[in-house]
Amino acid sequence: MTLEEYDERIAATGGGCAICGKVPAPGKRRLHVDHDHETGLNRDLLCHGCNVGLGNFEENPERLEAAAQYLRTWKSLGRLLDKKPRKSRK
Repeated sequence: MTLEEYDERIAATGGGCAICGKVPAPGKRRLHVDHDHETGLNRDLLCHGCNVGLGNFEENPERLEAAAQYLRTWKSLGRLLDKKPRKSRK
């Protein structure tokens, strides 16, 4: 992807990650050009977290869907048990 194509993609998306919509703060990392590791095809622009997340799930949609369902299930169970979620360790 050329710098011109990158800038066009930023303008078209409002500068946010294609998955979460997060816009990098001024002076922080730019969005990553996500690409298919098998075909080399550029897909879209992602923030660092989403880009790494896809890699950690080996770009496998079934694993990502299973992880999302896992989180939904445990969130629902927490509500059923009337437990408040713990604060994130960020």
